[in-house]
Amino acid sequence: MLLNVKNWQFTTKLSKIITCSAVPEIFNLQTNVSYIPGFALASHILPFFTNDIPKFTVQFQVIPKIYNIPASSFHIAGVDPQSDTVWLNYGNKFFKIQLIAKGLKSDHLEVKVSYSYFKYFRNRIEILYPPGAFLTNLVISMLLYRNLSPVHCSCVTNGKYAYLITAPAGTGKTITALYLLHKCDDLKILSDDIIITNGSQVWGCPLTASVEYDFSPLGIQGLSHWKNRIIDIFPLLYPFLVNNAKPLIMQIPDRISFKANAKFIFFLEKGANGYKEIDPDEAARKIIIINRLEFTYQRDVLLSAYSYYDNEFNVLSLMKKEEVILQSLISNVRSFLIRANSPHDFWRLILNIIEKFD
Repeated sequence: MLLNVKNWQFTTKLSKIITCSAVPEIFNLQTNVSYIPGFALASHILPFFTNDIPKFTVQFQVIPKIYNIPASSFHIAGVDPQSDTVWLNYGNKFFKIQLIAKGLKSDHLEVKVSYSYFKYFRNRIEILYPPGAFLTNLVISMLLYRNLSPVHCSCVTNGKYAYLITAPAGTGKTITALYLLHKCDDLKILSDDIIITNGSQVWGCPLTASVEYDFSPLGIQGLSHWKNRIIDIFPLLYPFLVNNAKPLIMQIPDRISFKANAKFIFFLEKGANGYKEIDPDEAARKIIIINRLEFTYQRDVLLSAYSYYDNEFNVLSLMKKEEVILQSLISNVRSFLIRANSPHDFWRLILNIIEKFD
């Protein structure tokens, strides 16, 4: 792996192709930019590479303009299932929104996007997403097609077992995981935002999200105070202000892991300090709802267009696969509901459970 990149700059400017192991063993990413706003599985691209043979490859290339792109046939999208291709072609003579993707059912997805759309369109407007968000949904569909599912969670591991920490966004998953790393020398982090699972094993996404705050005990530097203040006032500016934020793998490479067997899932909620073990039905319902809230592939116009014309690769079957995989995950772990009013208390309760039941 290559991690000697202390002066690495993240940018949306076009450059030479970078290859990285976005999810080791699962998929490699090849791209000509080093920052893909909105790509949940690897927004900040480092030349990080493992020797694992991936299940598929994703090439995401930003080009000045896409020529000879077909007209839309399904709302703002177009699709040709025979050539395994889907596209966007929307706008006017002054501003074109263009994206074309080929190979959803193959081992190589090739995505091309026009530069103006990639550079300036960073926030969702109804069914129209930024290119990075469309890329997220396309890759998630490829994962589900291969009986793999993303899970919205932070995750730490002792090298053998994985401990998943999940909750709706903003509850404190990442800071809880970082406290556990700080307090337990034998723990490493699989991901601070998303992991991939087949129902028993979990794979980390080392380039998922950047930490948005400082965590000095681990030497992690987040966004500056003034950037956080601007984001608080103008949240739509968030993707424009995180270009130089550094992913965890860059800041604590010796505390990163990539694969483990799932052991516990911890559901975080605000409330009086305490915990209880919950039954599989309740845990499955909670994890599916959290995933539905976080991931938008089931509402994606590109995948909807493909689903309309193709019986094999469609959103309804992918949603069923996601539920089956998540239910299988729940059946292979013990699930606990953790209540506290601060991440300072979440990690203590989680550590108590690990020490008591592991």
